[in-house]
Amino acid sequence: MGILRQFISKWRIRASYRKLHKDGGAPLLLYCIRGPSAPTASRDYQDFIDIVGSTRYVSIDAVVNGLEKSLTNMDDWWTNYEGDLKRLNMQFSNHACITSLPEDPSTSQSQGTIRDLIESYASRVP
Repeated sequence: MGILRQFISKWRIRASYRKLHKDGGAPLLLYCIRGPSAPTASRDYQDFIDIVGSTRYVSIDAVVNGLEKSLTNMDDWWTNYEGDLKRLNMQFSNHACITSLPEDPSTSQSQGTIRDLIESYASRVP
């Protein structure tokens, strides 16, 4: 059943991206990673890149989630694992380390972090 789910998931992503591309494309894509499982995410990343094409054509930013209980400062995750992601050939233009749990006190800070990430990209686009 896992292979079927993976196939359907890839098909949905491919169909969504084709529609997005046909409608004018997207200059920025957010690639979400569950922090604790990031070292195993390289296969999914490669599938993603196969669908959207090279990172030369679109800016891909990493959003690392699931860091609620792992660190005092969520950005420390990126400091600790950025090298591992690069060794796995996972390349990102920028990143945000966040939590999305409604009851977590860091959620409003995380919302601001995502907003800042998108706004920083928008300010670089001519």
